[in-house]
Amino acid sequence: MNGKKLPFAQRFGLTEGKPIYNDFPQTAIVGLIYLFDELENRNYLRHQRSNSGWYFLLREFYRITRQQDFQISEIKQQRDRLIELLIEADWHQIYTFCERIHDSILIEFGYNQYDDNWIVETPLAEVRHFYSSELNIILSEENIGYHFVDGEFQRRGRAQTQQNIQRVGTVLGEERFLEVRRHFKKARKHFEEFPFPDSVNSVKESLNALEACLEILTGKSTKKGFSMVVNEIKGNGESQVPPPIAEGMNKLHGYRDSGRGVAHAALEGNKVTELEAELVLSLTAAYITYLVDLLSESDDDIPF
Repeated sequence: MNGKKLPFAQRFGLTEGKPIYNDFPQTAIVGLIYLFDELENRNYLRHQRSNSGWYFLLREFYRITRQQDFQISEIKQQRDRLIELLIEADWHQIYTFCERIHDSILIEFGYNQYDDNWIVETPLAEVRHFYSSELNIILSEENIGYHFVDGEFQRRGRAQTQQNIQRVGTVLGEERFLEVRRHFKKARKHFEEFPFPDSVNSVKESLNALEACLEILTGKSTKKGFSMVVNEIKGNGESQVPPPIAEGMNKLHGYRDSGRGVAHAALEGNKVTELEAELVLSLTAAYITYLVDLLSESDDDIPF
């Protein structure tokens, strides 16, 4: 969230319905206009002597939608015209517009002193940070399924998915988990592809990460059978995986062979949509975190 906490409704599970992916609601457009107002007030938008930041916002949206650049000199009319265009636009054009603002319209804030010296008060990096943070607040408040990172929209997923991803990132910090991180990073990248995720490859890399984690923690290869390795650590003793959890892990991994296009031809097997991809990503993150916590040696186990 770029330093901003999640809105109240999202933190306490009050957001209703599925995350929005293929739309940009009018209420979100209203929030966006208020953000533009704030950017203009802070002098964070490109200006010329005769043109305000609204002029450059409007001109950029004309460019994206391939419309003729109609000259409007009055600031209020520029603002009103941009609102009309945003309401009429295809949803994906608004996302493109927000990315273009980050790259081309935002400027550092400063002023001339003694005519020659440019004094920077707010560097461009800080301006972009402010814009990204405020934009992410709008996305969260509107239950939009993307977040804005380094000038690009990425698929965010549900709050539980975000929490599981954050936790697994913490436990995989050790050097020995490099291969696990590599696969899980690929799984996230495929899931977060904008505007549509690569669900099949996200599932494949999520399960590759789970396999790699199990091999590192047990020292046993999963090539002869993932379930064989899991069953060796199954049990009710200390540092063993309780049978119901082990069975759930084996069934999740079984989706690799049954998911359409994951390990077989695209016409065979069970469906793989973004919903299944997010579920597998979230569960894999939770299983990896659990296995690392369960099977890693603590400092108390190391003899001196």
